[in-house]
Amino acid sequence: MRKILIFISFFCGYSFAEIHHVPGDFLTIQDAINASSDGDAVHISSGTYYESINLLGKAIQVIGIEGAASTTVDASGLDASVVVCDSNETAKTVISGITITGGTGTLHPVWENLHGGGIYIYLSSPTITDCIVIGNQAEFAGGIWAQEYFSTMNNVTFESNQATYPDVGGAGGLYLWNSSAIITNCVFESNESAGPGGAMRTKISNSNSEGHSFIQNCIFNANTATTFGGAIASYSSTPTFEQCSFTNNSAAEFAGAFNIGGSMGADQHVAFTNCDFDSNMSGSYGGAVRIHQVNAQFDSCTFSLNNAPSFGGAIAVTGTAGPANCTISGSTIQNNISALGGAIFNQDAGVSDIESTSICDNGAEPIVGEWNDLGDNVVSVSCDSPCTGDIDADGFVNKDDVVILIEDFGPCNIEDSCFADLNEDGQVSIDDLLLIFRYWGTCD
Repeated sequence: MRKILIFISFFCGYSFAEIHHVPGDFLTIQDAINASSDGDAVHISSGTYYESINLLGKAIQVIGIEGAASTTVDASGLDASVVVCDSNETAKTVISGITITGGTGTLHPVWENLHGGGIYIYLSSPTITDCIVIGNQAEFAGGIWAQEYFSTMNNVTFESNQATYPDVGGAGGLYLWNSSAIITNCVFESNESAGPGGAMRTKISNSNSEGHSFIQNCIFNANTATTFGGAIASYSSTPTFEQCSFTNNSAAEFAGAFNIGGSMGADQHVAFTNCDFDSNMSGSYGGAVRIHQVNAQFDSCTFSLNNAPSFGGAIAVTGTAGPANCTISGSTIQNNISALGGAIFNQDAGVSDIESTSICDNGAEPIVGEWNDLGDNVVSVSCDSPCTGDIDADGFVNKDDVVILIEDFGPCNIEDSCFADLNEDGQVSIDDLLLIFRYWGTCD
């Protein structure tokens, strides 16, 4: 008899997870959330639901069961974020398979600006997967505002979202404030910012905050910023990027794809591995990347067809009021354009350390400013097979090459790419002139 009582007591005290169907059981998603308990799931059938929803701190799953292409939550005309998580939600709160659109943001309790047009996350960490965040706007973070967020976003598309606050706002797609997130397999396309970070901003506000996000296998395409960081602007944070592509992004001022600024320790840096930067454009510094008084590291990356009219077709390293360092290894930098430093422009206390990297077809002065050759680099005017003595890469070894050699005669300067040093002994001398005479004529 005692065993039976224990058995009954156990099952009476246990709460089974329930699945709430919308619109089968509830007409609105919010009604289903209100009726849910931790561990429950809200299954949303295909259709468009005109509402703004709040997850209320519940550890539940809100799922569009037929996927984001068929299931939309639209907050148009409601003057609100589409989804709100501001009640200490954890990774056990899951938002999945939904298109999120028409949001205009939630009033931030401290700064009193509208944040997070699509999703407003405040001191919470929900898991977001397989969603489309499109056509939202707010003063800060048109797509998603995530403050002190420590969870995962996977397979989320951020498209055509806008951050409208001028100059200091930013993040058309995603703003990570004091956050260490894992962002994987996401697409950021055609997002806009009236400030920095057309697609994304990552920022820490003080040295005690976290900002070590990991971003992998993401695409950043055709995002724009009216100030800097056409795709991304990071400030004092140290995110890591792996296997990401940055294409066709633009910024009116500097850093067509990525602006790295703020302050960080000497042993800290923003890291990129196996990333591609292609056809990005800035208004002045850094067609692809600008590194301002901080550190960045690039390993096995490619930079091509990036454009900055003034300084650093691919990368600008600016140390105007403090040191800046760019470390590059195993990479390719080619076919970038700028008036000074077609590949890299190092300014004032800005220095680049380069190893095992091919730098070619970036104009007559591919590297301007201080840089350290750590070995196994190929720096040339042309990416074609080199012709010894053809300094100007016009296909001929002739008097034009002699003129360049005479102009560069003497020890190589660290601020000069020194193409006339044909025997690579660190100085332009009579030995190099003799090589020109030896190979005089048409290149084979």
